[in-house]
Amino acid sequence: MSGKGEPSNTTIRGDRDRLEQVLINLISNAAKYSPGGTNILVETLTTDDEISVMVKDNGIGIADSEHKKIFGRFYRAKDSNSVISGFGLGLYICSQIIKRHKG
Repeated sequence: MSGKGEPSNTTIRGDRDRLEQVLINLISNAAKYSPGGTNILVETLTTDDEISVMVKDNGIGIADSEHKKIFGRFYRAKDSNSVISGFGLGLYICSQIIKRHKG
């Protein structure tokens, strides 16, 4: 892993289990859709009243036309590999948890 950010003493108020579920889901999706041996990068950006978490991978990607749809219930990207299992609920659940945390 390259680079090292500054430590942050940011406190996040929320449901620990549900926020953990979001992070696990985003990282496991990145791993599931990336070729083996590639890096998955997790970055955070903190402002006065918000923290953003970004998960970047080297996977198959999602068409621009589908970006707004991927958080819908039961939605799976059209270019996704049909061999990869899933019901299309993971990102939907993540989006609902984040919305309920005012994100």
